[in-house]
Amino acid sequence: MRELKIGSNGDDVKKWQAFLTTQGFYRGEAHGQFDPETKQATIDLQRFHEVHPAEGVVTNRTFGYALLTGYKLVEEA
Repeated sequence: MRELKIGSNGDDVKKWQAFLTTQGFYRGEAHGQFDPETKQATIDLQRFHEVHPAEGVVTNRTFGYALLTGYKLVEEA
């Protein structure tokens, strides 16, 4: 997975936003742009679940946590 951060765009960002919504941290539209609201929701998730550093960048550590809580890297057929 590529690192997601401010300025990232694409389907993977849209999927991350949808995941944040299911976790109760994001209330915006899943539009595929990693904007300030997505960053703050990511920070909130990281802080709540003690995923450090909680800086709003989705790295392998954050993806690893997400996988443990139901995030899917590949869509199931």
